[in-house]
Amino acid sequence: MRTALTVGLATVWVFAGCGGEDDSAPEQPVKVPVGHTVEVTATEYRFEPRAIELAGGAQTARFKLENDGALAHDLRVRRGADDLGGTPIFASGRSAGARVKLTPGSYEIVCSVPGHEEQGMRGTLIVR
Repeated sequence: MRTALTVGLATVWVFAGCGGEDDSAPEQPVKVPVGHTVEVTATEYRFEPRAIELAGGAQTARFKLENDGALAHDLRVRRGADDLGGTPIFASGRSAGARVKLTPGSYEIVCSVPGHEEQGMRGTLIVR
């Protein structure tokens, strides 16, 4: 009985550590200097990095999205309800670039493929 209880508790402890990531924890932004391309990787259903900070104030930011997922993805930059631009939707194993005019402030990056944003495919972008 004691051995069964020990094995059972060990199993619970191991599986407790196998859960998903805590998406509520704030992520330290990746800082991108002015004039550099913002490189982002897409998988199911996540961008990496999820938090980006651009230095240099108002600018036309360059983005490169690498699709390492199995599904088609894109990267769109939004401020509130306004879509400011981004990449087209494209297939797995490819990459695409975009240029988006930005002013200082906070933005969202999202995948606009139906259902992807709702499953966690979003992030933050701050222009300083």
